[in-house]
Amino acid sequence: MPLPTITNSYIFNGLATLIILVQVAAYVNSYCSAESQQPCVIGVGQLSDWVDELKMDSAGRKSFELRMSDVQTSARPVQSETNTQFIKTSCRVTTYPDLCITTLSGYATKIQASPKLLASTALSVALKTALATSTTMTKLSKSQGLNPREAAALYDCVDQLRDAVDELQNSISEMGRNERSNFALQMNNVQTWVSAALTNEDTCMDGFSRKSMNGNVKATVRRQISNVAHLTSNGLALVNSYASITSPK
Repeated sequence: MPLPTITNSYIFNGLATLIILVQVAAYVNSYCSAESQQPCVIGVGQLSDWVDELKMDSAGRKSFELRMSDVQTSARPVQSETNTQFIKTSCRVTTYPDLCITTLSGYATKIQASPKLLASTALSVALKTALATSTTMTKLSKSQGLNPREAAALYDCVDQLRDAVDELQNSISEMGRNERSNFALQMNNVQTWVSAALTNEDTCMDGFSRKSMNGNVKATVRRQISNVAHLTSNGLALVNSYASITSPK
């Protein structure tokens, strides 16, 4: 039985398809890397679903553009292990390194290897947690069955958390300013705001330190406020680290 004949047209079409795939893959990786500031990888094989539509649509370029919108959403930046390692190394300066790594590793692509972005992200995580905890404490303060001491301590705690949220917001805003000429003053302001937030969080916990407050309310408050305080402490440590390595000599 004779072998099937492979025509020149078949070979030409196959090569043309491969060239298209390579060109599209190169474009997508270039586009994604430029947008994300991170290397992106999408292989030729991943584009095979788009080839048939490219060949079938006589409009050509229009079809290509429509399919590229789909291809671009399929390309994802490759999170470099170097970025994650940078976070792990940087978190060593904090009091709670494990918590630091756990809460910040998910932002490795955003942070890259920037001490400023690392510190800013840590403050943002602390703020987000403080906001959520403030909402929980407000609801808890309106619960039925609180004894007078618990009610008073919760009232104070809600007030202190509100101040801590404001102070964290101020610190993040200050971090976002580009004040190279007054960098030392800028960092001093950030450190002051974050330290004040940490003080308010600690004061809230102190309000539930009395033995007469043993119970579920005390356990709930101290657990949640402790988490916020630890995140704020880590944020302050990373701010201090950033200030020390960036400060003009």
